Amino acid sequence: MKCKNCDIELDLVSETCPSCGRRALSLKAESGEFRITGSPVGFIHEGPTDGGDGHFVDHRPASGGRSLSVSDSKGGFKTHLSKTLQVGREGEWWVMKALRKALAKAGQEVETPTDRSAEDDRGEDGLIRVGGQDFIVQIVTFPTDETIWSTLARGEAELSGDRARALELLQETLRHKNRRMAASEKSSVILAIDGRNVSSLFSRELVTAYLKKHGAPEKEFGFAQIWLIGPTVSTTICLGGPDAGPAV
Repeated sequence: MKCKNCDIELDLVSETCPSCGRRALSLKAESGEFRITGSPVGFIHEGPTDGGDGHFVDHRPASGGRSLSVSDSKGGFKTHLSKTLQVGREGEWWVMKALRKALAKAGQEVETPTDRSAEDDRGEDGLIRVGGQDFIVQIVTFPTDETIWSTLARGEAELSGDRARALELLQETLRHKNRRMAASEKSSVILAIDGRNVSSLFSRELVTAYLKKHGAPEKEFGFAQIWLIGPTVSTTICLGGPDAGPAV
């Protein structure tokens, strides 16, 4: 360490330079080997498509893969998936994080129960307390068709269609989960549909079209709440229920 004014060597405890009496220091790194160790990072870029008549979500998680999902103003969509993406259990922690933030943003009081933990063998992917009431969180990957995920395991996969196809995929996902649960269990379950890798499908327009065609899903299937989970809070939307009006 040297004085910036007179280039005199100073020790680390020096308050001022003994020559000029000023406190202006300069640090110089000695030659040698320096190593920086970091962890992989991901990013998400979303916005309107060129021309402004659609929406895209470019999701590149730290796992090294990429999901580029594009939808148009009429509900058509195309998603290209490549390399390693978090699917299923690997991404459950993120789904829980997004769900808690979305519930809070919707004005609901959210807490994490401390008296017990979720038990996987009981079909509990997570536990959450909303408005003072405890709920089980069940997470299901969207879409449920294993073909796209087995194709992705070989390198790349694509999913495309129109608004009718998107509604069909969503209904298939709900029916898939509904068949696996007893009717008496569902009233205490918040269903989180994990669509982080195809998230441009999830929109207020899709929810409106679903409700118009099928009605409130809580009445049909009996779940306490149903959420469409995207990679960000802004792409996470409640399907029906008291928060079905504004996207959150």
